[in-house]
This record gives sequence, structure tokens and C-alpha cells, in this order.
Amino acid sequence: MESWVCFLIGVALVISSAMLSRLRPPDWTKIGPIAPESEASLERWSRFQRAIRFINNLLLALIGVLIGATGLMAHTQTWMIVWLSVLLLLMIVVLLACLDAFTSMTGYRRAVPEAARRSFGEQENP
Repeated sequence: MESWVCFLIGVALVISSAMLSRLRPPDWTKIGPIAPESEASLERWSRFQRAIRFINNLLLALIGVLIGATGLMAHTQTWMIVWLSVLLLLMIVVLLACLDAFTSMTGYRRAVPEAARRSFGEQENP
């Protein structure tokens, strides 16, 4: 009974990983022109964030494959090693997700003041 549950969870995790890989970091140039020094920094953080998300999505897909594979294994020492590796990979995924969140915050801190400066600069003085 548990083998099909493991298989379904593994397939769902692989599909989730594929869907998450379609998400892109925000494009701050859509809100208007950005100062050259901020633009270079935003581009650098965006590349770093894409790399982190790519690695994280690969790890999620790997975890899904491992979970699906445990449904087909006998409960031996190999089965336990696979589950321990799943737990270790999950910890790495959580750490990378935190790093991804911090890179998003850095991008917001760089782009939001630029957008606010433009918005407040366009207002007419009474």
C-alpha cells in the first residue's frame, strides 16, 4: 500500500519542480529606467538567483525520484540510506530556498528605492 503513495509523492514532487522552474525572477527594468550602478547590481543578483533556483529545482526533482524509488525497494539498509539522503537533500533545499529569499530581498532593496525616487520625483510641488 505504501509503495504507490511513495510513487505518487515522487511524481508530484518532480512535476512541482518542473513547474517551479518556469518561474523567473522579477524584471525590474519593466517599471522604468534604473540607474546604471543599480542595474548592474540587480543583474548580478538576478543571475545568482536564477542559478540558485535552478540547483534547487534539480534537487527537488532528485528528491522526487528518490522518494518514488523507495516505493519499489525492499525495506533494507539501502532503503534507509535512500531516505536519509532524502532528508539531507531536503535540508539543503531549505537552505537554498532561504538564500533565494535573501537574494529577492536584496533585489527589492535595490529596485524599490529607484522606483520610489522616480515616482516621487514626478509629482508636482503645490
